[in-house]
This record gives sequence, C-alpha cells and structure tokens, in this order.
Amino acid sequence: MGFVSVWAKVKVNGLVNEESEVAYISDLIVVAPYRGRGLGRALLQRAEDYALAQGATMLSLGVLAENTHARRLYNDFGFRENQVELLKPLRRAGRG
Repeated sequence: MGFVSVWAKVKVNGLVNEESEVAYISDLIVVAPYRGRGLGRALLQRAEDYALAQGATMLSLGVLAENTHARRLYNDFGFRENQVELLKPLRRAGRG
C-alpha cells in the first residue's frame, strides 16, 4: 500500500546555513487506490519517529512543484519551503 525511505544522517550545505546533518526522506509512495486514507501521514509520522530515534533534529525532503497533493500533505505535516530551484529549458537557435 505504501513505502517510506529515510536516510538517518545526510550532510547538507545550505545556501545560507552552514553544513549540517539532517534526516532525509528519499522516497514516500502511496499506491493510487490507497491515497486519501491517511497512509501518507502515517508514513511521515513513522519517518519522523525513526529520525528522532537516530538523533536527528531536522527532517528534509524534496517534492516536484506541480505535485500539489504531496505538497499539501507535507505542509500540513509541518514542512516549510527552505530552498527553491528554478529550471529553464534551452533551445539552440535555428533548431525546433
């Protein structure tokens, strides 16, 4: 029905912050037929509990901007934006 993967200690260099260690959620998946039943929230809680047990003081994850359902879940769970990455597709002149 669902799956979460947490890396207990990951070194990160923030744009503003000094190097630190965080727990990082690399994957959170809930199979489509089971979405909307609280499984994502339950998996996030298990991830947080695990991170705390490993001594983490910060929990991090990444999400695609257009994934509005996941972003709402993460915001409701207490995650806040820390860094925004912008992308622009490039085209060579004279090529379609």
